[in-house]
Amino acid sequence: MEPHLRLAHLITQYLQTLPPEHQALAQPPLARLLRWFGRDTPLGALTPQEVVTFAQTLAENGDERTGQEIKAFLTYLKRRGLTEENLGKYIRTARGGRASPKASPEAVPTPVALTPEGLARLRAEAEELQRERVALAEEVRRAAADKDVRENAPLQAARERLAWVNSRLQEIEALLHTARVMDAAPTQGERRKVVPGCTVHLLDVATGREHTYTLVDPRESNPSAGRISTESPVGRVLLERCEGEEVEVRVPRGVVRYRILRVT
Repeated sequence: MEPHLRLAHLITQYLQTLPPEHQALAQPPLARLLRWFGRDTPLGALTPQEVVTFAQTLAENGDERTGQEIKAFLTYLKRRGLTEENLGKYIRTARGGRASPKASPEAVPTPVALTPEGLARLRAEAEELQRERVALAEEVRRAAADKDVRENAPLQAARERLAWVNSRLQEIEALLHTARVMDAAPTQGERRKVVPGCTVHLLDVATGREHTYTLVDPRESNPSAGRISTESPVGRVLLERCEGEEVEVRVPRGVVRYRILRVT
């Protein structure tokens, strides 16, 4: 076994063994594997437990094609003698006779529209969590070496943190799998219209104060940073309205009237 070889390097080598037409099919699934584990992850981090955790995300999405390509890559690693066992057996696919559960029509993920900044933040968070997971997995292995696990508080703490990291990575992976970047605000004649992803400059008609908000998916919402959800009271009222229009927003303290000054 070669535990120190990097995953990205091994995937590049594997793709070179495939016909060009197969390379095009295999690249997106293997890119997903890289997003999950991280480009610089050593091969030794692909433990059966870690592969099973990743495989669960494929099963939840009914992603059979991705599972087949990743299974083939993991089998390739075993054939080359790079892993002690065939980790591909932990990826369940219909072709292998043990089908992953299919997502019901109601469970099909809804596409998520993110700003470019929001997408970049998610990817950066995933990379940081991937590095943390590798360190935690090693910490769990070291702590587990203590035979008296009943009083092994470091082991329990590391396992709990690792479980949270895996859960958050699954959430981010699902978002990235369906994410699309929000388009710029379209125009209606000479006036720009409010759409998700745009920045709206408002005038409070009663007080004369100006406010600036960027309308984002609820997952990106951060009012203190000026990013408000399209599902918020202000966001819902502003959508599809144009520069120069006035809108009324019902808030706990009453009704606030805004004039849309600019949409950028």
